[in-house]
Amino acid sequence: MIFMAIGAMAGSTSGGLKVIRVLLLVRHGVQEVFRMVHPQAVTPLKLGNRVIPERLRTAFLGFFFVYAATLTVGTLLMALHGMPLGTAFGAVFACLNITGASLGPVGDPAFYAALPASAKLILSLFMLLGRLELFTVLVLLTPAFWRS
Repeated sequence: MIFMAIGAMAGSTSGGLKVIRVLLLVRHGVQEVFRMVHPQAVTPLKLGNRVIPERLRTAFLGFFFVYAATLTVGTLLMALHGMPLGTAFGAVFACLNITGASLGPVGDPAFYAALPASAKLILSLFMLLGRLELFTVLVLLTPAFWRS
């Protein structure tokens, strides 16, 4: 499941967190633990020999938050259709990460065939979110985008 969430490389059309974001999240976490032990240390976040700007750090942390919130909201929406939480999470996870399969019955065509039309519509929207990237769709939903 972890490898399915990571998805693919940066620039890929696959869904998920992407390898580069996960690498930066892990490095950020390690750096924060180091800062707790050494609060006076100045430790820039680096990738190779390049220092990651604060704006980019905010962007990948924001993406992770939006990703987790999207998974949570989707799981709750699917649970409202009478699915157990594990199955609901697996269905949203599979659609958002464009994996097609997950744990349990998710991935079996009979599972999706038995869903009501409203649940299929919700999962289709999560597939769209996964394919187009979360921030792209969120930008399209803002009124400021359409005014300019």
